Amino acid sequence: MINICSATKLISNKELFLKVLNSGFTHLRINFSHIKNEEASMILGLTKDNYPDIKIIQDLQGPKIRIGDIESLYINDIYTLDKYKMFVLVKEGETAKYQKNLPAIPICFENYKLLKGTKKFILTNKDYQSTISVLDTAEYDWGTAFICMSDSECVFRAEKGLNAIGFDRTKIVLSEKDKKDVLWGLEHHVDIIILSFVSKVEQLIELKAYIKEYSDYMPLIWAKIECLDGITNADLIIEKCDGFMIGRGDLSIEIPLIDLPKAQNDLILICSSQNKECIVATHLFDNYKDILNISDITAIFHLKAIGATGFMMSNEVIFSKNPIKISQEFSIVINK
Repeated sequence: MINICSATKLISNKELFLKVLNSGFTHLRINFSHIKNEEASMILGLTKDNYPDIKIIQDLQGPKIRIGDIESLYINDIYTLDKYKMFVLVKEGETAKYQKNLPAIPICFENYKLLKGTKKFILTNKDYQSTISVLDTAEYDWGTAFICMSDSECVFRAEKGLNAIGFDRTKIVLSEKDKKDVLWGLEHHVDIIILSFVSKVEQLIELKAYIKEYSDYMPLIWAKIECLDGITNADLIIEKCDGFMIGRGDLSIEIPLIDLPKAQNDLILICSSQNKECIVATHLFDNYKDILNISDITAIFHLKAIGATGFMMSNEVIFSKNPIKISQEFSIVINK
């Protein structure tokens, strides 16, 4: 059973990081949404020096929308807005016009113009979600300015993920950031590359063509499914990759939560029918409080029974008071 460690935020304590990694994990995921190549090289080297058998996964950022440079606008890298307060979402670098009228929140997204027509954004914090409604828009040569209001307090933080609900991701092409990161992965011979927010098979074809242009080495390619287009096109997508990672964090925002169980079942069955890997990621030990519980164990048993070949915890480990203990018990459960 594939057991993926995604606890690279623990790297500030190298001793703790290595102890967690030695708690039954078979793979280490390096998330390039939150890490620079220099730090990734350090983490990879530390892992291989101590646990050479652990396989390395490079998780590309893909078309993930993030909050941009807040610090240059609001003194620090966090900005809080009360509910029902109006503000504007704009492309990073285009905030100056709005600073005197409405608070301006910069969005960092290489394909910014594709957001045109978005009616709702969702900002997820640790314990709650803020639904951001678009009240009005203004069009510029760089894209759309979204005049917004939220139904709850919004805590904006630099590099925080933001979900734009319903926009067309099928027009997305491989970003310049992902291209640079892929070259790092090829240089370091990572075992697996994950492309995030895959919505159509052509995106995988483009990634493979880019890899072949620069290297004779081809790592395994997984498609992370975390939006409705990815579910809709899953049958075609699986033919061009070696497996799926079901990113339940973003998927649970992008589609109604009540639809997620059926969606993940269908994705697992598609992979199983083609004998390819299917990794279920995040929200696996959310109920863990230093003791195993029936709901988490039952959910994992069901996912294994229908064909899941691996699992990945993320925040469950990062925010745990005892990351070693939760990692050890998770390993026991998934391998039972």
